[in-house]
Amino acid sequence: MRPFYALVRCRVSLLRNVIVDFRRDSVAKVAVIACGLVLVVAIGYLVALHSFRFIEAIPPIGVQLNSRLLGLLFLVLFTMVALSNAIVSYTSLFIAGETRFFFENPLPPVLIFATKVLESIVFSGWATLVLCYPILAAFGVVRNAPASYYVESAAILLLFILFCGVAGAGVSTILLSLVRRWTPRRITVVASGLTLLIGWGFLRSFDFGSLNGEENILALSRFTMSLSALQSSFFPSTWATSGILAAVTGEHREVLFNAGLLIANTAIFAPLLSWYADSIYSRRWMVTSEGAAGTGRADGRRVERRASFEDPDPIGSLVRKDLLTFARDPAQLSQFVLFLLLTVVYVLSLVQIPSTLFSAKWRIILYFSNIAAISLILSSFTSRFLFPLISLEGKAFWIVGLAPVPRALLVDQKVRFGRLLIVGLGGVAGVCSCLCLGYHFEQTISAVFTITLAAWILTALAVGFGAAFPNMNEDNPARIAVGFGGTLNFFASAIAVIILIAIQTTPYFVSGIDPSPTARLAAHAGALAFAAAVSATALRTGRRSLSSMEF
Repeated sequence: MRPFYALVRCRVSLLRNVIVDFRRDSVAKVAVIACGLVLVVAIGYLVALHSFRFIEAIPPIGVQLNSRLLGLLFLVLFTMVALSNAIVSYTSLFIAGETRFFFENPLPPVLIFATKVLESIVFSGWATLVLCYPILAAFGVVRNAPASYYVESAAILLLFILFCGVAGAGVSTILLSLVRRWTPRRITVVASGLTLLIGWGFLRSFDFGSLNGEENILALSRFTMSLSALQSSFFPSTWATSGILAAVTGEHREVLFNAGLLIANTAIFAPLLSWYADSIYSRRWMVTSEGAAGTGRADGRRVERRASFEDPDPIGSLVRKDLLTFARDPAQLSQFVLFLLLTVVYVLSLVQIPSTLFSAKWRIILYFSNIAAISLILSSFTSRFLFPLISLEGKAFWIVGLAPVPRALLVDQKVRFGRLLIVGLGGVAGVCSCLCLGYHFEQTISAVFTITLAAWILTALAVGFGAAFPNMNEDNPARIAVGFGGTLNFFASAIAVIILIAIQTTPYFVSGIDPSPTARLAAHAGALAFAAAVSATALRTGRRSLSSMEF
């Protein structure tokens, strides 16, 4: 047990150091994070509360529809958290520098494996807990749940996240054994095919075509009823949903039964993962780390051959360096492909919604909801992939820092790299989603304009905060993204998107569903000014911080 206690003391010391550094930080930073967290939680709670109340008041299907929507939430969470943990656990188990440090010490592989899996669950599940518990609290308020509900629902959610995390770690180890000899191109093709196949099955699970504009809620009810996963007793989302519904009515035995199902099925993975950690993990870690090192040397030789001539554009050289580094990192590349395919599935899901489904007022709401959804997806891209870029330079940052270019130029290069990717992705998603929803040309152009501004802001915030709060000692992008600066960037991005959408919707609140062209043009001008101000401020802060940093 001595290695276990040593590892516990190590984690306690790390936590203590984080708390000490946090106390030494400025009060303004702490206040911004606290306000951002409260704002995001409050918005999520209020939106869920009004939505549940609106649906609950619709006879005769409102109560059942809310229960099925809760099941749909847990089904989506199961997919997202399990996939997220599968990718994060791969990085933590096989690539992270801390894992190499652990193997260089007399620690048993089982202990290292368990530590990194728990770490992955925390990194991939904390945001789910913070964002989803307000939704469950709003559901309890609508159903007039007893006080015990709020404790039991939190316990069910925690057990559900734990199950998803352990399942994701199991998937990660299985996939690594299956595809470790595959080329990146083959992995990308197979992942794309599987995701599109799942998306096709999802789209065929419901049909809105026979409904008219007066049957909006019936369309949603039909969709949730047709998902067989919501009814299956073999899905963990069903156990979590049943536990929440039992907690609402005060049926404590049913809550304990469903909590026991989650615990028992989580425990099933324990002997399997323990056997893997004891028999295979150390050998697989050595093969994976050696393979990554060999790939890096080969790529380095190719880069050396390509860069043998003098490049007159330093920003272009740095962009190509980031692209090659990104392509060599299987964790980053797989997460990017996953995000991209999920965006494609989201856009394709809009095909099933006919233009006659919603009235004029609801079509405006759907229009801006679609813009907000795409902007939040782009926020996930920037927080996960752009914010860690400066920190991922790592201890070799001195090489870039000693280059004959201003250090602030590095910030401009990361922004160019990010905007090239994010603006293009957002523009394509905006055009395709508007075409799927049947909006006319002017509305499509307006949506693309707003999404472009959102991409502009989100890129500047991610790079600016990444330069202002770098962590050069961490090589795990997931840990970088959930640090102090990453959390600050997350809240700032969410608030910026909310303000941007609020500016664009102002004419509709003032003049109704058909505002004048002058009012819409004024809103566009206000949104452009807001985007320019936020982007300039974020980038100026990042440039100053990076220029004054010592290394």
